[in-house]
Amino acid sequence: MPMIFTVAVQAQDTIPYKVITDGKLKWSDYTGEVDKYSTYWATTYWNVHYKYKIVQFHHDTVTIDLQVWPALQENSWALPDKETTELLQHEQGHYDFALLLTLEFKKEADSTTLLMNNYNRKLDSIFNATLNNIQQMEIQYDNETNHMWNRPAQKRWNDKIADMLKAAE
Repeated sequence: MPMIFTVAVQAQDTIPYKVITDGKLKWSDYTGEVDKYSTYWATTYWNVHYKYKIVQFHHDTVTIDLQVWPALQENSWALPDKETTELLQHEQGHYDFALLLTLEFKKEADSTTLLMNNYNRKLDSIFNATLNNIQQMEIQYDNETNHMWNRPAQKRWNDKIADMLKAAE
């Protein structure tokens, strides 16, 4: 009898989301209400979800079938008159961190021996550690690129993120 669990990254899981099947954002994906108090031209909100079912018990270990997927929250928004290719590329960088979290968490979880008495806590621990690393990197991304305005840094980050995604696959 398989057991199935679903976990979302944030308490904001009540916010509707959409799965971007090819991982590439388009301005039409930004359907949220513009934050009139924000000094930014766009904001990308993402979640990473996972669920698993136990497929085998062996002595004191379990084998799971883990599914992980990123999603763009539907409250992501952009100022219509600022929707440029350059800005979308910067926002894609933010979403790419969700893709990176998805790949890194799955890789780490799949390579970990899960014990029957704590497999769910172990998965949460792996997820939260990976999430923390990605969130720190995302802060660094905005700081170094100055929210896309530092073009040489943006180019370096575009290349760095592409390399990280390729390495995580």
